[in-house]
Amino acid sequence: MFCHIILICPVSLHRGPHSHSLMTHSNYYGTVTPYPNFCARSDAAALEKAIETKGVDEDVIISILVDRSNEQRQKIKAAYEESTGKPLADALKSALRSHLEDVALALLMTPAQFDAHELRKATKGFGTKEAVLVEILASRSNQEIRDIKRVFKEEYEEELEDVIKSDTSGDFTSALLAMLKADKDEDNTIDLERAKKDAVVMHFSPYYYHNSAFYNYYCCHFTYF
Repeated sequence: MFCHIILICPVSLHRGPHSHSLMTHSNYYGTVTPYPNFCARSDAAALEKAIETKGVDEDVIISILVDRSNEQRQKIKAAYEESTGKPLADALKSALRSHLEDVALALLMTPAQFDAHELRKATKGFGTKEAVLVEILASRSNQEIRDIKRVFKEEYEEELEDVIKSDTSGDFTSALLAMLKADKDEDNTIDLERAKKDAVVMHFSPYYYHNSAFYNYYCCHFTYF
């Protein structure tokens, strides 16, 4: 299991005389931006009409959901329920099928809800999808981890830590629980000298591979990519 840790924890984050900025390109943004001249009520009305149309107007549903930001979609959900008296998610479940239904419902979730949902799927049923656990927990900020844990408890009435403990084992569990503490160093600066020292410790001190302190330290002091 130790290979997982190496892949997701490549560099130590401490400032020093040989520090280099990780963010050499700072102008990257998401491709889904807020829709101009947005009106939640108009979009909700258009969705209601598309859902009730004979045969369902899937093109309208797709064009609205994929061209609105997540924040705007949350407002559309509220406007739809206020207008019709029923949740938009329930209406889409009845109107859509297969992968389109899955995508539409996912688009209605907040980021924390979606991550909690995927973590639930990854730990539910036969076999645990370890790659999903790593992808989500190793790439989210401290605040995002806290939001995921809160939503997971609200939605599924279980602590995420308890689910991780019951569905994983050994070193992998230790690493995931360390990430769930949501207290990793989020300084985007790489100290190359400290990184070299960390690499030496990891290579020549196999004792630490089986010590919970190892995971607590490295999963809280490394940035994730």
